[in-house]
Amino acid sequence: MKRLHAALIIVVMGLFVTGFSSVLADDITSAFPQQTPVNSHLNPRTIGPRNILFTENMGQWGENVRFRAEGSGASIWFAGSSVYTVFYRQSPPEPPDPLVELQSPPGDIDYLTVRTGFVGAAGDVTAVADGSVYSHESFLFGDDPAKWITNAPTFGAVVINDLYPGIGVRYYSAGQHLEYDFLVEAGADYSTIRLRYDGVQSLSVNEIGDLVVATEWGEMVEQRPVVYQQVGNIRREIAAEFDVDSDNVFGFQLTGSYNPGLPLVIDPVLSFSTYLGGGSSSAAYGVTFDSAGNIYTTGVTSSVDFPDTNAFQGTMGGGDWDAFVTKFSTDGAAVVYSTYLGGSGDDYGYSIATGSDQSPFIVGRTLSTDFPTVNPLYAANTSGDAFVAKLSADGSSMTYGTYLGGSGSDVAWDVAVDGSDAAYIVGYTASEDYPTYGPIQDSLGGGYDAIVTKINATGTGLGFSTYLGGEMNDIGQAVVVSSSGKTYVTGYTASEDFPTAGPLQASIASADRTDLFLSRLSAVGNTLQYSTYFGGTGADLGEDIALGTDGSMYLLCRTFSSNYPLANPIQSSLRGFSDMAVTRISAAGNTVLYSTYIGGTGEETAGGLGVDDSNRMFIVGHTSSTNFPSVSAFQPDYGGGDFDAVALRLSADGSVYDYATYLGGSGSDFALDVAVGDDSHVYVAGQTGSTDFPMKRPLQGTAGGNSDVFVALITGDCLDTDEDGICDSIDNCVLVQNPFQEDNDGDDLGDSCDVCPLDPYNDDDGDGFCANEDNCPETYNPEQLDPDDDGIGTACDICPDDFDPLQEDVDDDGIGDSCDVCPNDFFNDFDGDGFCGDEDNCPGTYNPDQIDADSNGVGDVCEGCCVGLTGNVDCAPDDLVTMGDLTVLIDNLFISLAPLCCAPEANCDASVDSEITMGDLTVLIDHLFISLAPLPPCQ
Repeated sequence: MKRLHAALIIVVMGLFVTGFSSVLADDITSAFPQQTPVNSHLNPRTIGPRNILFTENMGQWGENVRFRAEGSGASIWFAGSSVYTVFYRQSPPEPPDPLVELQSPPGDIDYLTVRTGFVGAAGDVTAVADGSVYSHESFLFGDDPAKWITNAPTFGAVVINDLYPGIGVRYYSAGQHLEYDFLVEAGADYSTIRLRYDGVQSLSVNEIGDLVVATEWGEMVEQRPVVYQQVGNIRREIAAEFDVDSDNVFGFQLTGSYNPGLPLVIDPVLSFSTYLGGGSSSAAYGVTFDSAGNIYTTGVTSSVDFPDTNAFQGTMGGGDWDAFVTKFSTDGAAVVYSTYLGGSGDDYGYSIATGSDQSPFIVGRTLSTDFPTVNPLYAANTSGDAFVAKLSADGSSMTYGTYLGGSGSDVAWDVAVDGSDAAYIVGYTASEDYPTYGPIQDSLGGGYDAIVTKINATGTGLGFSTYLGGEMNDIGQAVVVSSSGKTYVTGYTASEDFPTAGPLQASIASADRTDLFLSRLSAVGNTLQYSTYFGGTGADLGEDIALGTDGSMYLLCRTFSSNYPLANPIQSSLRGFSDMAVTRISAAGNTVLYSTYIGGTGEETAGGLGVDDSNRMFIVGHTSSTNFPSVSAFQPDYGGGDFDAVALRLSADGSVYDYATYLGGSGSDFALDVAVGDDSHVYVAGQTGSTDFPMKRPLQGTAGGNSDVFVALITGDCLDTDEDGICDSIDNCVLVQNPFQEDNDGDDLGDSCDVCPLDPYNDDDGDGFCANEDNCPETYNPEQLDPDDDGIGTACDICPDDFDPLQEDVDDDGIGDSCDVCPNDFFNDFDGDGFCGDEDNCPGTYNPDQIDADSNGVGDVCEGCCVGLTGNVDCAPDDLVTMGDLTVLIDNLFISLAPLCCAPEANCDASVDSEITMGDLTVLIDHLFISLAPLPPCQ
């Protein structure tokens, strides 16, 4: 919700839809097709979160329409700065007319269209999508595929920015409602917000502060507005009410204390955090996630009791260190698998990425000559090699594994995977015989050179492989691959002859210090398309790289330079021994869009960065500064030890900290990598020496050794009122801490706040008893009376005085078989003669003696009753045929189906079988109203 910086949030929860409003202008009406489901009725409460998405207009509607949201009973259309709501209902069918047909067709569909206009708002604004694409819809009009619209994107929210100066409005589904929030920036005047509802009769405010909207269909209600500011970690609500003018115009009046200069802060929530380790030392260097949201981490451990679950390698291979790989299920709910990865020497896992089928790719360095391999491209070297390994999706086997290196020392530091599952590795080597293939540079420049290598999807060969460096040390630290297959790498170099191409900075800033480098390789890897130095006269260490949606390049650096190149900085000077620095460079590589220091007066080290679909940058690292920037922090203060991990997010233009927080305990804590997922989910991994590291829903709640891995999930852009790590929008107990979200009865209400935790129906009848304990769960019976002690309360017992736990009622007459004198006859003893209808030889006539002289099964009282002509269906003494006879016959045929007092009297068509049918009704109607023809004699 809080995508904008605001001093104030005004939340309106309509019981029907957001922005209920008025009549469509003629030029808009034609754009709205009447796509109404059959049997829809006006019922605003049915518009719920599971079926409300905002579909973008890709040509399927008129050009004035931007989005449509479809609920049950209403459609919402966004056109310009107006919001149109089209309600529809279907009138019930008329009662059946027996003279025409047995059932009339359904009634016509009625429409009520209302429009929300924003009085005095900017005229050139319109709704835009907020968030990533949720799904797609297709609109297939007619038989001509050329007119079909396919893959129209849908979104979870839309926003109209700059509706008023410093004010926007956001529409989204929440709970059982569609809500709209006004987002008021610091200094903006909320009183300029005025909404007009056209197409309604009147507006008023009821005694509890809700807005009552009177329409020709009746009244609808918008709940009292909720207004708040965010002060630190506190959501401070401000008393507010609707302010209604004439002409169906309203706004908002704040009656509580309000600080117009206080900016809204965007809350990060520590949603999941756990230790991972054994009795010795462990550290995580890499973290990632897959398409399902599972979390992966890799690193090193010296613990022989490191947690192993469904392990590919269940024991430590040897040496002092083994690499490890651990997979957590979505949001850290469980460990899916956890395994060692190593041989008899030292082995280090440095980076991890996932492929299209959730298989993890791991790279690092090994000193083992027996490191586990499958179909290796290269054999081991005694000087230490890089390794590349791909595990199966379930972690039970290795798809391929290989050494990668020459006769010198080789390190693989980072890996990226493209859409075809080819792996791109960056690192550095001192080997003069490092394997190359179609290289940009085919020989070692000197010292260590960066290396960039692509391994094909099957792991059977190289796509390309090259050195990248000059005569001094050049260290490759990070790699990312674009959708077009171009490879971007960063790291740092001390070489004055590092290869450049179209550089932004053509030479190293200081001959005796390192500069960050940024290079882009062509898709086939044989051309250096772009390469530049970047840095000041101190040492600058490029640590990570990411790409924006526009192709711009984001860089994370640890800098010791007091003159690091800046542009539009948040922090314009080096504050301590070293700071983090972040830089965004245009896609063409010729412009610095922003570049800034980040740090306090101590020492900062960069860990990793990621960028989301909104081009916001997420940075992690660690600091010794007690005055590191703290903005909307879940941990505002330094935890202790030599270092604390830190996490922060920058706005898309780099001008604002969305949030910045410490993450650590009383020991030393290091954030070493980050991965950015959807919905502002940020996965962080590193190492902690704290026994009191912040934990949320941990799978391992206590430290195991000298140092442990930590894995954390930070969720931004949400409130967490009870601070249990679950955003309010998905928390099944918003006000009660329940981090594990237990819900035994599956009613979407957590056990921690569910008064009936074992019953999905809860107390539906409101009598104070849960349905699983209520002896009449659907009937209000607070006294729970049950005199026959059959477990069925008197209020709903169909035999209240007889023990009848099964409540059987064969004839479905509402009387239980246990106490029904006629258990097989719905009409029971209809004529009151002591014989059930299914046994009575004259069920419609009182005949307690049941005399049947001719033994034909029909009582004598029912035979010979027809005298002269037929038609005296009601058995009137005067024997006249009237409307009363017609009424009785209709009742017998269609309504109560009650037996006739004299069946032969109703045989008006003189049929031989004497069955009473529509034919008899037709003859009787003809006799009374049409031809007036005489009726036939009694048969």
